[in-house]
Order: sequence, then structure tokens, then C-alpha cells
Amino acid sequence: AYKSGVTTTVAKLYDLSGNNSDAVQGTVVNQPVWTANLQNGKAGVVFTAASPHTLLHNLSFGANSTFVALASRNGGSGYKSIISCTLDPIMATTVTSANWGTYQNVEISTSYSIDGSFKLMINVLRAVNDIDLVTNGTVENKVTGSSWINSGKSLGSGQPAFQYFLNGTIIEVIMFNIALTTVQRTAIERMINSYYSIY
Repeated sequence: AYKSGVTTTVAKLYDLSGNNSDAVQGTVVNQPVWTANLQNGKAGVVFTAASPHTLLHNLSFGANSTFVALASRNGGSGYKSIISCTLDPIMATTVTSANWGTYQNVEISTSYSIDGSFKLMINVLRAVNDIDLVTNGTVENKVTGSSWINSGKSLGSGQPAFQYFLNGTIIEVIMFNIALTTVQRTAIERMINSYYSIY
């Protein structure tokens, strides 16, 4: 994800959950880390691990909501939809591209209203086929019930061979786009700061 307005590296993300999983450049197993790399001209929060899909696949969670938004870091990486969830999902995947792309598929669980989703995770995307949970959340594309695999619903390409399974809590990967309004940007920055104590 990339965060609007960041021009320098933020050295550390602070884990306020009590798990002491503060993230720095060398501890990508804990959280996404801030880097000085640019995505679409903006400084970025990226997984610097070579295989973030493997990293996610090896995690184990158990809360009642999941959100993941992950784009291909390198044009040749080739992984597609990597997420599945057995519990109430708020999920999205991006196209395989060297840059953050438009969303192939988005699903919001019917268990939550848009307001409820906003409280669980703020994700504002302004691409061609995106979803904005703040103002106009809709289902872009929903995989049919027959596509449930391993007690989870697959999203994205619909090809099970490309699916990795993630159960549980919210993983915070937040994408900012240059078309955000000031109100949207401010709301998200406040949420990020309250969780990570960045500034």
C-alpha cells in the first residue's frame, strides 16, 4: 500500500496490541514495514519479504473479521488471488502488475453494514474498478457458493491453484490514492496514527 504525503522513511511501526511486534525493516514477519520506495510517486508501505503470499499462508488467526489487500510487488512475481477466509470477510486482491492495480474482485460480508465495516477496517481505493468503504461500498464481483474451498471462500481469479488460505483477524494493508478527498485522507491518517503512533 502507499500512503499519501509520506516523503521520508518511517523507521518503525509500533504494535499497540500488547504482542510487542513492533516492525522495522528487518522484521517483516511482524507487520508491513515503511520504506522509502515509491509506488505511483508516493512513499510506500510494502511487504519486503520475497514471498508475501507464503508469509500470509503461514499465519494463524482467529478473530471474526479479515481484511487483506495485496498487490504484486514485482511484475514477474505472478501470484494472483492469495486470500480465503472462513469468517466474515472484507477482502480484495489486485491484478498482477508491477504497480498497484485495479481490483479484480471485492466482497463485503453481509454480516456488516458499511458503517460497521468502516469501524473494522478503513480501505479507500480510487482505481477504475475499486470500492470505497467510506462513501459507496458495493460488491464488485462475488465468487459463487460453489467456489467455497477448504471451508473458505476464494476471491480473485477463481483458480484454486493460486489460492492460499488465511483465517481470522484484520491484516492492515491500506492503500491511499492521489484522488482521496481531504476528509478521507485525514480520517485514514488518524486511524493509522492511533494504531501505530507514527506521529
